[in-house]
Amino acid sequence: MKSSLLSIIICFILSYNTLAQTQVKPIEYRFEKGEKGLVDFITQGVIFPKVSQVIGSIGLSISGISITPAGKIENIKIINPIDEFIDAEVIRLLKSTSRFWLKCDTVSHNQTFFIQIAFVISGSALKISVTSPVSYRFFIEPVTITNMNLENDGASLPQSDELVAIKCIVLVSSQRYNEALDFINELIKRNPFKKELYQYRITIYKNMNRQDLIEAEVQKLTNFADGLSLDDILNKN
Repeated sequence: MKSSLLSIIICFILSYNTLAQTQVKPIEYRFEKGEKGLVDFITQGVIFPKVSQVIGSIGLSISGISITPAGKIENIKIINPIDEFIDAEVIRLLKSTSRFWLKCDTVSHNQTFFIQIAFVISGSALKISVTSPVSYRFFIEPVTITNMNLENDGASLPQSDELVAIKCIVLVSSQRYNEALDFINELIKRNPFKKELYQYRITIYKNMNRQDLIEAEVQKLTNFADGLSLDDILNKN
C-alpha cells in the first residue's frame, strides 16, 4: 500500500516537472517498486523451459508489454522470439505481473515497456554471454537466466557464435540458402540489436528471390518496436 501511494505521488509530481520526467524512467512510477521491483519479479519468477535447455536454445528474448493509463495490460508481444517454449514462458510471466502495474492519471495513452531476458546455457567448454546495448528508457534492465548443470542431463550445448557464423557463410557460398537461414536466425536470436545481421539476412533473401521476405525485414528494421526503428532505439537515451 505504501509503495503504491509513493508511486502515485511520484507520478503526480512528474506531471509538473518536465526536467524530472526526462530523468526518471517511466517504469519507476508505473510498476510497484519500480524497475528493481520488475527485475526482481522476473528473476524470481521466470523458468528456463527444460525442453529449451535440452535442445540448446539460447538468446536475448525481447518482448513488449503495453500498459493502459489505468494500469491494465493491453497487449503482450514477442519481438525477438527464441523458441516456442521460451516465448510461451515469457508471455506467462508477463501476464502474471498484472496486479503490480499502477494507475497514473497524468498519462493519457498506453505505454509500452520492453522486457529483456537473456537465456544462457553454460558448459565446461562453452562460454556465451548475451548482452544488450540499449539505454532507451522504456527498455527494462536485462535479466540473465543461466543453466549451468547440463553435463549429465542429456542436453546438447549450443555452438559458439563464431562457429555458427562460419557455418552460415559456408552455406551461403555453397548457395544452400535455406540451410544458411537457420544459422543467421540463430545469431539474431543471440544479438537482436546487431543491424549487420539483418542486412546479411536480406542478402540471403535476395539470393532466394524472396521479395516478400526482404520487405518484411526492412519493415522490421524501420519498426523494430512500438514504431521505433532499430537505429532509433540504439540512439535514444
